[in-house]
Amino acid sequence: MEHFRVGLQRPPEFKPYGEPPAIIEPPLRDLVPFPGEAVDERLPFESDRPEYQLTPELIKRAQVLALADERVRERLGVGRYMLTSTSLRDVKEGPDVVVVTGYNYTENRAIEIYLDKEIQRVYKVIDVHFQPVPHPEEVEYAIALSREDEHLKRWLSEDLEGTAILVSPVDPEDKYYFHRMFDVRFGRPDERLPRYTALVDMSNEIVIEAGPLEGHR
Repeated sequence: MEHFRVGLQRPPEFKPYGEPPAIIEPPLRDLVPFPGEAVDERLPFESDRPEYQLTPELIKRAQVLALADERVRERLGVGRYMLTSTSLRDVKEGPDVVVVTGYNYTENRAIEIYLDKEIQRVYKVIDVHFQPVPHPEEVEYAIALSREDEHLKRWLSEDLEGTAILVSPVDPEDKYYFHRMFDVRFGRPDERLPRYTALVDMSNEIVIEAGPLEGHR
């Protein structure tokens, strides 16, 4: 049997596009060097404005209309509550709708309020089984509660900034299940890692635990 050797061309080499470096203001003192390849040129471009925009005026109108609805008042009118967000949503069964999300801290209940795009009527109010996106006022309040906690007062100074993320338990057996919980961290703006932490239960407006993190005791 006669054998033949066939010469194949080398596969083409693909050069990856450059990756823009991280832009962090203010700069971090302990940030590791950027591992990627910087982009040589950034080209600005123009985009078309969307046909429909939820302006602050429309958001305010939607929230006023939502709170005027009897079904919404039945769910949010008892105890402490907040309308956490207003957004435009694409739904399969019909035209786009405006959705206002609310949370009742007293009963630990979240609801969605569906309005038409013209914001003329509320046509559906439903209970939902997820934690709504945090409102900036909630984050500020969680940070303020943490600053007043006796376990943190002596550690915190004006140069430490607070941040917070939603960490509500998902285990139905947890005693804080579906409570509005925030993990609050305090650190210097020019450092990657925080120095102090607090777990805040916004449903009861209390700090459950707080103290310095490892290395800052």
